Amino acid sequence: MSGYPGVLTPQEKRYAYGMQDAKPKADLQAWLDKTRPRFGTTWFARGDHDRALAIYRDKGHVFSLAMINGGDSQFDTSPYNPLPFASGIIAGTPDSGAEHAQLLPKFTLLDGSQLLPVSYIKDIRSASRGNTARVSYRQDALAKLGKKGPIKDERIKLETTYSFEPGIITRTDTYTPAMPLQVARASLEFASYSEAPALQGKTVRFGQGDVSAFEVSGLDACTVEATHGADPYRAPEGPMASHVSCASTGFRFERPLTIKWTLRYR
Repeated sequence: MSGYPGVLTPQEKRYAYGMQDAKPKADLQAWLDKTRPRFGTTWFARGDHDRALAIYRDKGHVFSLAMINGGDSQFDTSPYNPLPFASGIIAGTPDSGAEHAQLLPKFTLLDGSQLLPVSYIKDIRSASRGNTARVSYRQDALAKLGKKGPIKDERIKLETTYSFEPGIITRTDTYTPAMPLQVARASLEFASYSEAPALQGKTVRFGQGDVSAFEVSGLDACTVEATHGADPYRAPEGPMASHVSCASTGFRFERPLTIKWTLRYR
């Protein structure tokens, strides 16, 4: 032994970790495709609020949809949001907070309240067939921002569905007001590593990168700009290259509103 508690010599480590004679897989992706399912769900909790992780594998990418709650101080930061994260495609921006809510619609009401669809997830359901998969859940309330932790706001309810198919991810949200509301702004943002964006209507096509296109419906207009790696568009993988922003402003919200985004990847 090395003589120091908890410290192993290089030789001891080889034996302790059981890797001395192990050979690395010649083709890790082929091994994954053969031995691991394309889609699966792991449950953390069921009850008043559900917590689960859904995994979808496609084209060498691994999408991790963590439906969890960041808790106090983290509930409104995108790394803890219910998004299908995948290297090079969808990433959280830790320093942006709720100011730039990655891929989640945000409602700013005329009374100043800002509402985000996080924290109060329930009735998670998942299913797969062949190369496609589907995950759905609902929320009886959105999270009101502005405090250290989420504040339940029952003025808007939500039903969410993610669909996964080869090369395409779609999130469909249907928001239903409990009473007529005056909305100052409903918005959706997407910060991406992909470059050379070209906007046509509410569809952005990327000339370079893993994301080939991003399309939004249910909001009035979209814009796109290069970020040049500036704050807050930074993530553990590095600086992001482009930022898409879509919004509707100044409207009376009194019937169900569907906001949908579709992301196509290479």
